[in-house]
Amino acid sequence: GIQTQYHDSMTITGNVITSNTPAGGYSGIYMYWSQRAPVLTKNKIIYTSTSGIVLLVSTEFNCLSSMNKSNPLRGLIANNMIQVSGTTSTAYGLYMVNSSNYVDIMHNTISMNNTANGGSYALYLGNGLSNLNVKNNIFQNTGNGTATGSGYAAFLYNGSTIVYTNNDFFTRHTNFGYYNGGLYSTYATWKAAATVGIPSFEIGGLNKEVTFVSPTDIGIRPHLLYRRC
Repeated sequence: GIQTQYHDSMTITGNVITSNTPAGGYSGIYMYWSQRAPVLTKNKIIYTSTSGIVLLVSTEFNCLSSMNKSNPLRGLIANNMIQVSGTTSTAYGLYMVNSSNYVDIMHNTISMNNTANGGSYALYLGNGLSNLNVKNNIFQNTGNGTATGSGYAAFLYNGSTIVYTNNDFFTRHTNFGYYNGGLYSTYATWKAAATVGIPSFEIGGLNKEVTFVSPTDIGIRPHLLYRRC
């Protein structure tokens, strides 16, 4: 869809990216070594295929922030909608590794309903990440996954400087989530394990399945409408 490499202060906003390519590796938006407060907002990615990998963000995101820790520049990933279906071999909704630090990840909706032979991850945050804010997002995995149930709501390593608050994590699979070397079958056990290493992990968090408008329109259908008087 979109690939950038070695860009400074990149902004990617307001795009609609759809694909059913059967390529061995596909990225909706792939950012490599994006420096100094990159911004990804209001993008919609819909992917249906028989194979491939879907990524939103990849390695070395905002890497220059670590060189100025007293006043770091922060990146932003906000208000993106990602829908992954089909029979992809391995699939990721939001994928961040290496030096993808100093980023606010907020108000994103990620829905995985693919059947994945190699695993499916609504959220994958690799080892060694730091200074992230992960707030008010939906990470949902309702596809069939594999026989071993590796359709994760989240796959997280350590990260004591990462703040997780008010997110909705949900999966129908046997393994709910991964944290720092352990697999957990329920939201409660996964949350308890993560709280040991990440202070105040998921205060106000939810474990609820969300009903979307349609498989390709993952806007939330409201049950109640509120009127301000």
